[in-house]
Amino acid sequence: MKVGVNSRMAREVSDGPLSISYLDVELVELGFDDLPLLDRYLEINQSALSALDSYDIAFSLHAPTSDAREPNLRVDLGRIDRRNFRVMERVFEIASLLDSEHIVIHGGDISAGNGGNGNGNSKVDAGVSYRKAFVNTVRNLRMLASLAREYSVLLCLENLGDNGVGSFPAELLALLHASDPDIQVTFDTGHAFIIAERYGIRVSDFFETLRLFIKHVHLHDNDGVSDLHLPLGEGKIDAESVLREIRDMQPENVIIELKSFAVPENVTTSIKAVSIP
Repeated sequence: MKVGVNSRMAREVSDGPLSISYLDVELVELGFDDLPLLDRYLEINQSALSALDSYDIAFSLHAPTSDAREPNLRVDLGRIDRRNFRVMERVFEIASLLDSEHIVIHGGDISAGNGGNGNGNSKVDAGVSYRKAFVNTVRNLRMLASLAREYSVLLCLENLGDNGVGSFPAELLALLHASDPDIQVTFDTGHAFIIAERYGIRVSDFFETLRLFIKHVHLHDNDGVSDLHLPLGEGKIDAESVLREIRDMQPENVIIELKSFAVPENVTTSIKAVSIP
């Protein structure tokens, strides 16, 4: 089980606040908003890849999402759009060049663009929009899984919040069964906690339903309302319970995925907590 951080945190990778040596991790997950791996014309930044290659560390990739900073890189599997595949093939090429095996991907957006009312607050509110986004996500995943095999990379579908397809455990399981047997799961603790708090389910339901498919984990904390991406202990998640499940599952990777922290020691404590027996 490799333990790492998102590229936003790593000074050497994206001018983040903390150095890789201080963090003492063996894996960094690269986000396309954090460093210029692709330009707006979908050209690969070879100098950026060369710089990454100089570090003695492994990488996973978080594919661009529908809110990517560069509009030409946005991927929304809720739509049938050739751009999704042009961008994702570049992502697969980068993964191959970096010897990265795991690529995190999101289910489609639930939005007015798919025929709903656009408020994104819930699947019930989205109506037909949700159903269309779900079907399109399955179609897109089938084609992307086939392409991923050509590059020998593993797609890991992430559980999301209310505005994306794949927020409930059984829903994510249905996506896996309907799309491709090679697709696995990125389990996001923060997203799961918010959904659990909002709908009165248990975070443990995610583990019980998806245990066999979880290969990659995004570990972070929040207040149960907003997706704050805090170190463990700075929010309200029952960290010990979640950590016990993760240690028992032994996923291939655990990424401490943060946006902010109170003190650097909270980051390193979260990293070390993953591997404590």
